[in-house]
Amino acid sequence: VTFNAGSGAAPSPTSKSVTYASAYGALATTSRTGYTFGGWWTEPDGAGTQVTEATEVTEASNHSLYAKWTANAYVATFVPEGGAVDPASKTVTYDETYGALPTPTRTGYTFGGWWTGADGAGTQVTDNTTVSETSDHTLYAKWSVNVYTVTFNDEGGATPSPVSKSVTYAAAYG
Repeated sequence: VTFNAGSGAAPSPTSKSVTYASAYGALATTSRTGYTFGGWWTEPDGAGTQVTEATEVTEASNHSLYAKWTANAYVATFVPEGGAVDPASKTVTYDETYGALPTPTRTGYTFGGWWTGADGAGTQVTDNTTVSETSDHTLYAKWSVNVYTVTFNDEGGATPSPVSKSVTYAAAYG
């Protein structure tokens, strides 16, 4: 019997001799980052019949067994870095995209996306980013402080100089 791990690591052993009408005995081991091994099957992708150590060999010729893989799910936690966010976490699946991410709010600031490190450090994660983390993980909001234009109204007096100026939220007018 030959073991086919699909996208997993090379099985150990890659094949073994089995005897018709006897149990398969010890089966190969394999692994795959971000996935859980679901046993050996008679058809690819977990189709057919599962074969265990105790399964009797009924195939009267050389044959292959195929690994079944299930992508792992992890929790992505959102840290709004001074803002507010709902929901505060989401379950994501390895090798799939994150899908819709929440949009946090923070008065006086513009949201600049979710990042793998605090304060916009690391890598940006978007709805279309493929999950490559192999554990629960945290994403951090990045913010840019807003700049506003203040216009001075003379209310009938002399024209002010300047007529307007830019100010930064939560900073002195200057």
